[in-house]
This record gives sequence, C-alpha cells and structure tokens, in this order.
Amino acid sequence: MKFLIVGRTATGKDTLASILTYKYKWKFVKSMATRPKRYDDEDTHIFISEEQASTIPFEDRVAYTNIGDYQYFATKEQVQESDAYIIDPKGVKVLLEKMPEENFIIVYIRPVDRDIQKLNGTTRADNIEQESKVFEKRYNAEDGQFTEFEDLLDSYQIYKYKNVKDAIQHINNYDMD
Repeated sequence: MKFLIVGRTATGKDTLASILTYKYKWKFVKSMATRPKRYDDEDTHIFISEEQASTIPFEDRVAYTNIGDYQYFATKEQVQESDAYIIDPKGVKVLLEKMPEENFIIVYIRPVDRDIQKLNGTTRADNIEQESKVFEKRYNAEDGQFTEFEDLLDSYQIYKYKNVKDAIQHINNYDMD
C-alpha cells in the first residue's frame, strides 16, 4: 500500500512528509523536477535540467505532469521502493492508470485560507517578493486540475480507480501546536 499526498501549492505537503520521515522513517518518492530550487537547501525533488529529463524514456515514467513551464515525473521503481509520494492530480491519474497492480491511499490537504496558504508558501523563500510572484503563477497554473480533483473527491468518483483504497481529506490550519 502506497500513500499519495496531494494538495495545492503551500498546503503543507513537505511538512507532512518531514514529520512522517522523522517519526516513522517513511521513505518518500523524490520525483524529478526541471524547475529551479526555491531555496538553496531544498531537497524535495531530484532537480534536473530539461536536457537530463529528455534522456529518461517516457514509457519509464509512471507519474508525469507539467506545472507551468516545468516537468515533474517519477519512475515505477521509485514508487515501488517508497512508502509515499507527494504528487499533483495529473500525476495521480497517470500513476493510477500505469500501476493498476499497486494499491493507494490518497491524502488530500486543503488550505484553511488562501491568504495563509500564500504566506506559508512565500516566507520559506530567500526572496519573498519574487516567491510571491512564483506562488501566484503556480497557483493559477494548477487551479484547474486541483478544482477538478476536488470535485472527484467530493463526489467519490475517485473510487472509479479500483486501486484507490481510501481518500482522506484534511484541512490544514497551519497550526504546528
């Protein structure tokens, strides 16, 4: 059983992953990303160039999506060797279709408030003003796929995929206490 952690930008996915890794020794997929790091010591992905990405055959990718101008993907081997994967809705769909033999639990994180979500996403950056622009661009680029995914969850249509064993929704109020 694998867990898929899904949520809009700056909803606490990486924080949840850190807690599960530290407390329970979970291993997360580090998907490949062609975007630049948001801050110097960011290690949430394997950051590669577009040229490096082009050397990995498309058929070897079990989860794939574009967000804005960047590619994000993982291989079947990466998923099989992990407990969980932070992934976006487009990637979820591809993964569920490409790995029908694997069972998944989806954990969807919703923000309690968009302003708090933006604050959470921008204060972790070295350049807050620049990151605010990046947040807006990313939020707008992914809004359609997340709205559609939220509709799938709310209507229970996510269970049309037989390998989805449960879908849990959590509202993040960003309170670490």
